[in-house]
Amino acid sequence: MAMRGRINAHSLPGPVVLYAVAPSDQPSPDLSHAVTRGPRRPPIAGTFHDPSAAIAPEERPGWQRVRAAIAAGYATGVVAFDRMAISPDDDLYLEELEWLGARYAFLHLLRDETEAR
Repeated sequence: MAMRGRINAHSLPGPVVLYAVAPSDQPSPDLSHAVTRGPRRPPIAGTFHDPSAAIAPEERPGWQRVRAAIAAGYATGVVAFDRMAISPDDDLYLEELEWLGARYAFLHLLRDETEAR
């Protein structure tokens, strides 16, 4: 989606939070590996997860912590495996992108949005 590219282009540099939908307490090691191997190598401000993406993102405790970290200025971006971790519903996904963009935060996905479908 072009919207994520526009939001990311206007984001601020800084720490990131890792977010995953996973049954365990730790998001996938792929997330932290992707952050540490990239050219920017931002510090990781936290790792959060939820066991399921079946409910709206704003109702998930892990995603609420992501939002709180960004709103408080502890993080300027989110790294997730794919867009399905945020929401499989297009409207809910776009709402979260708009929320991030309004705070000059970015969303980095390890898998492109079209690959996740």
